[in-house]
Amino acid sequence: MRRKVTFAFLLCLVVASLGFCPTTKASPRPLRKSEILLLVAGDIVPDNVVMKIQADGLAFLPADEFRSLLAGAGANPKIVAALNVANAVSSSGNESVKEKQLLQQVSRAGSQIKAKQTGAAVETFSASLSGDTGKNELGFDSSWE
Repeated sequence: MRRKVTFAFLLCLVVASLGFCPTTKASPRPLRKSEILLLVAGDIVPDNVVMKIQADGLAFLPADEFRSLLAGAGANPKIVAALNVANAVSSSGNESVKEKQLLQQVSRAGSQIKAKQTGAAVETFSASLSGDTGKNELGFDSSWE
C-alpha cells in the first residue's frame, strides 16, 4: 500500500511540474530567396521544400526573375506553385548587386548538380564564397557536399 501511495505522489508531482513548464512556440522566420534557391540547388525533395515554404512563408514577394532562377536551378513545378500561394512579407526590393550575383551563381550550381556535374557545382559554390554575401547562405544547405 505504501508503494502505491508513493508512486501516486511521485506521479502527481511529475504531472504538476509539467504544468508549470513554459511552452514556447517560436514563430518561424520567413525564407529568403537564397535559402529557397539553395534548397532547390541542393536537390532537396520537392515535397520537403514545399512544406518548408508553407510552414515558414517567404521574406519576399516572388517575381518572374526569381522564378526563372528557380527554373534554371531545376525547380519542380510543385515548388513554383507553392511560391504562388505562400504567405509573403513585402520586401523593399533593393537587392544589392552581390546578392543578385549570389542568386545567379546558386541557380547555375543547381543546374550543374542536376546535370551530374558536381565538380563544376563545387567550383561555382566556392566562387560564391569569395564575397561576404554568400557565406551564411551556403552554410544553410550543405547537401551539395
